[in-house]
Amino acid sequence: FFTQIKDFLRFSSSRGSATLTGALVFYILLGIIPISYVSSLILSIMGTELTVVINTLSTPFFSDVTDYIISTAHKLGAGGNVLVFFVALYSSANIFYHLRLSGVMLYNYPLKYSFILRIISIVATFIVICTFSIGATLYISLVPKINYFVGQKLSTVINFAVVLLAVLVLAVLVNFY
Repeated sequence: FFTQIKDFLRFSSSRGSATLTGALVFYILLGIIPISYVSSLILSIMGTELTVVINTLSTPFFSDVTDYIISTAHKLGAGGNVLVFFVALYSSANIFYHLRLSGVMLYNYPLKYSFILRIISIVATFIVICTFSIGATLYISLVPKINYFVGQKLSTVINFAVVLLAVLVLAVLVNFY
């Protein structure tokens, strides 16, 4: 057992995993605003507002952060043209691109076509955002019924469970990517 832990620590320290981890956190933080903008656009096409989704699924503890994300996404959307949408989608795709690139670097997998990896990451990002938007729209339509049947306090617990389930599903999907 201890040899497996020792081998894992040797493997993770020999490949520069601390640097890769820092890069991934950087691209995740850098991609939050473009993802929220693209999500806001897709949600508005479906008749739901990003504000409603975030306020339903978040807690008052994170209200300052969510208010900042929403206001920044709306400022970004003030231009409201197709070019802004594609730039935001490309910026959002950096998360998946660098996630895959980190795997390539960690496991010494030869990367032949970086451009194809970039296109795949853009498509994967768009699919994830559309899936989130559809799921959020469906769940938001069910919230009044859930509140009616179980009450507000139990509804809050159900919201947390739905968010945790969504994160788990996202983690599983990212592992397939």
